[in-house]
Amino acid sequence: MADAQQRTGLDLVEVSRLAAEAAFRSGALSRSLSLLEAALADLPPGFDPVRRALLLEWRAQVLRDASRPAEAVTTLEQALALLPPERTTRAHAVVLGAMARSLTHVADMRAVADTAQEAVAAAHAAGAKT
Repeated sequence: MADAQQRTGLDLVEVSRLAAEAAFRSGALSRSLSLLEAALADLPPGFDPVRRALLLEWRAQVLRDASRPAEAVTTLEQALALLPPERTTRAHAVVLGAMARSLTHVADMRAVADTAQEAVAAAHAAGAKT
């Protein structure tokens, strides 16, 4: 992957994310998780917090599908903490939606409903059309 950026026009983080997504979609959850964890571990200090949060959201999705929903929720909490509180973005909606899906495995339905409503509100605030 050393020349990934030159060949694809994508940085190594995005190439790793795409490889992890491909592994996930083919059912190789442990491979997907290891690719995401390596990408997260290699992020430089000061890396874009929104991109870091979205990588964490992917990690949470893999954890949830690997029957590790409590870890997925913890990962999504970390992702939410990275997002700018002063303005709601598409990333907020993505992470909150993932949180609602993950909470269905570990929390009461009230928490799920509240989080899902937050995700919808974030999507609207970020400009999603109804």
